[in-house]
Amino acid sequence: PQAQQTPASSSVLPCSAPIIAPQDAPAPRASPCPAVGRDGRPRLTWGTDFSGMETPSQALHTLGIPHLLVSASEYKPNARKFIWHNFDPLEIRQNAWTQPRIVHNALIDLYIAGFPCQPFSPLGKQQGVDDEKGRGICAEVCIHRIANLRPKAFILENVAKARTAHEGTFWTHLTSQLRAAGYTLDDYIYDAYRAGSPQTRRRVYLIGRKGHHRPL
Repeated sequence: PQAQQTPASSSVLPCSAPIIAPQDAPAPRASPCPAVGRDGRPRLTWGTDFSGMETPSQALHTLGIPHLLVSASEYKPNARKFIWHNFDPLEIRQNAWTQPRIVHNALIDLYIAGFPCQPFSPLGKQQGVDDEKGRGICAEVCIHRIANLRPKAFILENVAKARTAHEGTFWTHLTSQLRAAGYTLDDYIYDAYRAGSPQTRRRVYLIGRKGHHRPL
């Protein structure tokens, strides 16, 4: 995923950040979001950040799960257009640091994000939160969005090395903030080859469920 523009002065996400819409961003389609489709079937409502080509939506479509993409953000214009025309989100933004336009009455079942992995990848400089391009603090976007949207569950993904970056203090900060927001957490390292991929691709998945639950 591409890095989003970040506040220049601090790594702490401004909770009252204004809405900054790119010129090519369409107006939101509707608000609040209906949880029932036109066919009367309940559907999963969800949001993504660092959305790329919106592969989670493609997976839900393949699985035949009725769903509604409430909110997405993506840095690249062509990817935003692809998402807008193929997955019908209620809103799409260029800059994930800004407040979503659909905040009130947006009932989100699931939130998914893969914040930039370059600062943590063993193939890069491994600067972590000190990344010279500002990508290392993008996990703060996910913390802020989860705290504001209050999804029933979320999935965060990154390279496996993110879990041990800065001697584990990065992961400790991330998980402690999400636990404080009221979520039970489980994390797993999973290799894509186990799902049939022709390559080894180890990723850590952080799964959060609102409230107190037994470990998965």
